[in-house]
Amino acid sequence: MYCVPVKAGDRGRLNENELAAQLLHILNEAPGLPGTEATVGILTTEPRPKWAADREMLLLEERNARNIELIETALVVVCVDEPIPLSYNARGFNGSPAGAHYAGGRDESNMAHEMIHGGGSAYNTPNRWFDKTMQLIICSDGTWGLCYEHSPSEGIAVVQLLEGILKRIDEAPAKDGTTKELLQLQQSHLPPPERLEWTVRPEIERRLREAARSVDRRIEDLDFYVYRYKPYGKNFIKACQVSPDVYIQLALQLAYYKLYGHLVSTYESASTRRFLHGRVDCIRSASMEALEWAKAMCQGEGPNVTLESDKEDDYSAEAATADVKKKDHLRELFRCAAARQTEVMVQNILGYGIDIHLLGLREACREREGTMHELFTDECYKIANCFLLSTSQVACSTNSFMGYGPVTPHGYGASYNPHPNEIIFCISAFFTSDKTSASRFARSLQDSLDAMRDLLS
Repeated sequence: MYCVPVKAGDRGRLNENELAAQLLHILNEAPGLPGTEATVGILTTEPRPKWAADREMLLLEERNARNIELIETALVVVCVDEPIPLSYNARGFNGSPAGAHYAGGRDESNMAHEMIHGGGSAYNTPNRWFDKTMQLIICSDGTWGLCYEHSPSEGIAVVQLLEGILKRIDEAPAKDGTTKELLQLQQSHLPPPERLEWTVRPEIERRLREAARSVDRRIEDLDFYVYRYKPYGKNFIKACQVSPDVYIQLALQLAYYKLYGHLVSTYESASTRRFLHGRVDCIRSASMEALEWAKAMCQGEGPNVTLESDKEDDYSAEAATADVKKKDHLRELFRCAAARQTEVMVQNILGYGIDIHLLGLREACREREGTMHELFTDECYKIANCFLLSTSQVACSTNSFMGYGPVTPHGYGASYNPHPNEIIFCISAFFTSDKTSASRFARSLQDSLDAMRDLLS
C-alpha cells in the first residue's frame, strides 16, 4: 500500500505526467519487495461490528493510526491487480442461456467477480479497502472498473461521476511521454510515494487468518452471472409504448413466476434525490395485476412452465379466432400490470412510497418506546420486507454494467442496464441455496422476454 500525493507544496496539483511517474515508481518497486507485507485490507471484508473492533485494535499503534487516517481521508483508492484466472468460479457460468460475452479474452462474469471481491485471499481480495467509498480497480490485462461502498451514495451518482471522467479523458489531447522519460521525471524532483507499513500484533495476525477464511467462504458461495439479452432493447420496448423500466420489471416478475409458480416481495430502488437528504424508496413490483398477467402467460400450469408462443401448426378458423382472443386478453392484462407498475413508480419518486415512512416510524418507535410496536413484529411485515428479488436499473451510457449480490440467503439480485438494442443483466444468487440459480433465472428471463416480444409485436 502506498500514499500518492496529488498536490505538491511548491506549486499545487500535480500534472498527468507527474502522477504517471509516481505510479510507475510503485509498479517498479512493489514486485521486488518480500511477500510478507501485512494484508490488513482483508479485515474490511468482515461484518461491520467485527471490522470496527479490528480497527480499534489497529489504532492502538501510532503508525497504524496514521495509515488509517491517510486511507480514510484519501480522495480514492486505486487497486492494481493481476487478473483472476479465466476459469474462476466456472460452475456459476455453465449452461448460460446464450453463451458468455467476452472482452479481451475474459468473460464479463469473470471481470465482475474481480471488481466485486477480487477473487479471494489467494488473489486480489487483500488488495482492497472495502470501507472506502470509491476503489478504482485496474488489471494488468486492461480490464478496469470500480467497487464502491453503498452507504454514502447511490449507484447512479457513482456512474455519472465515472462517465464524466471518461468523457473528459476522451476529449483531452493525447499526452506524450515514454516510461523511461516518466521515470526520469520522477527521479528529478518528486519525492517517491510513501509506502505504508503496518505494525501487526499477534491478535491482529489471528484476525487476518479468520477474515481470510470467512471471505473465501462467502466468495465461493456467490453465484454471479452477467447476461446480455441481445434480441432487442429499449428501442423495441418504446415502440410498444411502454416504459423500458416498467417492461423489464414485469419481465422479472414473469421469470420468477415461471420458475416458482408464485411472486415474492420485490425491491426496486426509486430515486428520491429530489428531496433534501433523499436517497431511495422501494418500488414494490409484485402487484396483483402482475400476478394475474403472469398466471395467464403461464396458462395456470404453475412453476417451470414453457411459455407459449406462435407455432407453425395448422389452425382451424375457430382455433385461430380463439388464439387472437387469448392474445388480446393477455395484452390487456399486460397493460393493466404496466399501468399499476407505472403508478407505484411515480408515487415513490414523488415521495409517496411506504417503505421509508415505515422505516422512520419503526426507528422512532424503537427510540421512544424501547420496544417495537406489534405492526413491526407481525409476520406479514417480516414477509413483506424479505426481498427475495432485489432489483435496480443502473443505466450507463457506456458499454458497462453494475452489479451486486442478493440481500437474502434464498434470494436473487438483479440489476439491469437497457441499451437501444440489448439489455445487460447482472444476476446473482448463492450456491448454498437449494432454491436459486443465477443461470437458471437468466434462462427463465430469456424465455420471458422472448414471450413478451411475441405478445406485443
